[in-house]
Amino acid sequence: MWCSGPLMVAQSAADPTLHRRDATSQPDKTAAGKPRAHSGFSTLPGDASGEYLIDEAGSTVEITIDSGKVSGYVTKMGDERSDKDTPLTFFFDQAAVDGNRVTFTTKKIHGTWYSFDGGIVRGDLKTTRDENGYYLLRGTWTTHDDARNTQSRDQVSLKATPREN
Repeated sequence: MWCSGPLMVAQSAADPTLHRRDATSQPDKTAAGKPRAHSGFSTLPGDASGEYLIDEAGSTVEITIDSGKVSGYVTKMGDERSDKDTPLTFFFDQAAVDGNRVTFTTKKIHGTWYSFDGGIVRGDLKTTRDENGYYLLRGTWTTHDDARNTQSRDQVSLKATPREN
């Protein structure tokens, strides 16, 4: 049988190898010059990523867990005269996941930033489409305010928003 298609030739490449870092290489640093938190092993299911409600005003935390790394942001309405009723997005500056434990610290906006230390736990709902709360973000929420030189800590249980399956 005769084929008139293009001729396929296999390419060969060098075997992949691990490369060592030299002694002068530096770990990732945050904007403040602190080493970035490294992720551990996540025992959380993939669908634990998502949006968690902070308050009735529509403030949320968006968490993405992918390959043992956590990323995300906090969205809150501004409450200062200069940003009143403007949605502000505080991206995570440092974040880590270890087992079901999640920690993060956001970047600053107008001298305010947030941190969280806790975990994602399963709520009582049967499906992610029922209502808020299939997953809960439980732990210590800290609001840092440089302008007022204050810190407030609250124990929270933030409900995940409904999702389509």
